[in-house]
Amino acid sequence: MKTTILVAVLLAFSALTVSVGNFRESAGVDFYQYWAVPKAQKWGGGKLKSPYVEQAQYAGVLNAYADGSSDSRLKKANRFRRELDLNQTPLCYAIFTFLPANYSLAFGIFQAAQIILLLAATVLLGLAFPGNRTGLLPLALLLLIFYQPLLSDLRVGNLNSIQFFALVLVTFFADRVLAGPSGRNPLGYGIIFMGAMVFLTLLKPNLALVTLLLAATLWIRQGTAVFGRAAMAAACLAVILLALPCLQFHSWQVWLDWYRYARGLETGKLISLIPQGNYASVILAAKSLGIGASGVTALLAAALVGSGGWALRLTAPPGRKGLPELGRAAVRSLRDPYLSAATGVTATLALAPLVWLHYYVLSLFPALWLLWGRQHWGLAGVAAGFSILLTSGAVSNLLVALFGWWTWLPYGYALSWMPLWAGLLAAIAFNQEPPMML
Repeated sequence: MKTTILVAVLLAFSALTVSVGNFRESAGVDFYQYWAVPKAQKWGGGKLKSPYVEQAQYAGVLNAYADGSSDSRLKKANRFRRELDLNQTPLCYAIFTFLPANYSLAFGIFQAAQIILLLAATVLLGLAFPGNRTGLLPLALLLLIFYQPLLSDLRVGNLNSIQFFALVLVTFFADRVLAGPSGRNPLGYGIIFMGAMVFLTLLKPNLALVTLLLAATLWIRQGTAVFGRAAMAAACLAVILLALPCLQFHSWQVWLDWYRYARGLETGKLISLIPQGNYASVILAAKSLGIGASGVTALLAAALVGSGGWALRLTAPPGRKGLPELGRAAVRSLRDPYLSAATGVTATLALAPLVWLHYYVLSLFPALWLLWGRQHWGLAGVAAGFSILLTSGAVSNLLVALFGWWTWLPYGYALSWMPLWAGLLAAIAFNQEPPMML
């Protein structure tokens, strides 16, 4: 017991030391844009409208402000972002309106929130499964010390740690509260759940597939009537969330402007981002094979769907492998919110054409679920551990140290979803829970 406490204290001090050093050295080049867009509109006298159209005007206001500032962190971030790169949604920029004008203070608040929510998410995910009450906080502290995607997320000030917490929270809510149509206040809970997923998707659409699969979980668990009403309420919330940035940026075209801006990333540009940290399987395969990203995406998607169908077939009784049985097997699988969310995250990491290093923070969700959840496949923990080793950079760094294989670095991260997918296929194949009728 004394040794455990000593180890925990040492890890806590090490994590604090690393976090303080990380904050001092970080400029928050992604956070700078979250903070800067609403501030530039304010400092521009309310004349600036859609940042995706008036990008140069926004940058001009910000550059002038940074040039006259004594905040060295702001100056460092501004030197990196003299020209803005606005890939996030209008809602994402709009919600950062209320941060203080002091850039270093705002970044400190944001980075503290990242750390606290990452710790809370890791502990909550562990507590969700019986038998995992020990070792939760030490693991979270180890992640703060060594886990490269998390350290990258803290350095640039992105949203992945916060998304990880939100995903753990809504999945925990779905598992504990959305038990079925006979539960207490199923419609109210369903509305809360769907509203949260709509907000998270409009904030950053990389969770769109997760939202669809978790929506299916709600449908299966609570039935068509509750799902339909909850979806209608969520649609009303979506209209409000779509309208608020339009009002703030004085443009009803701001979402369309964002869509046009975001779809401008072509294969050649995405490949050029590999040295900067775009470790997407699709792009690395497109570069290696000399084909377009859309072709690679189609092949990978077909492989994922085909392997998922194969896993579903394994759950059907002998001689009953038709579509009705596959449908019932899919219902059994989608009834588990952890399996639904883990599948969505893993498939997103496999198919997305832009996967920065910090995006792999989200891979902790399926990895820790495979590690801690009650899996019927004996190698689930091995698959999860191997994925964490790949995303942590440990395998890549070892190969570089031993053999000088620098070219392996992006591939080590890009292949990390494969052991997760193997674990998910096993979870589907060994899922023996009876289906719940709609």
